[in-house]
Amino acid sequence: MLADCSLVPWARDGVLLLNTVLTVRRGKPGRHAHHGWERLTGAIVAAVAATPTPVVFLLWGAQKQAKRGRIDESRHVVIASTHPSPRSARRTSRGASPFVGSAPFRRANEALAERGQPAIDWHLTTP
Repeated sequence: MLADCSLVPWARDGVLLLNTVLTVRRGKPGRHAHHGWERLTGAIVAAVAATPTPVVFLLWGAQKQAKRGRIDESRHVVIASTHPSPRSARRTSRGASPFVGSAPFRRANEALAERGQPAIDWHLTTP
């Protein structure tokens, strides 16, 4: 079960997972939007984008893609797609999310390889 998996290996490889809004009420997505989280997470994106080392940004969903303007795409790679949530999948005509076909993890590793950086092992295992 995915909920039992550890994300620590991703963090050790330099992966930062960041939602636009950092809290949520069960069954009420977006409930805590527009209460200041967006300013904080926007500042975090800007700080990461200001680092001298090139970064691969995976922007999933419209809220994250709105932060694209804070990223210098001449230095960094931006891979944008729909959000992988079940809610996003329900919005499509056949119930299959376009996220699945966007191959963000493969594309991220290709971008890292082009820059001479090590690939990320995206497989999750239980701790």
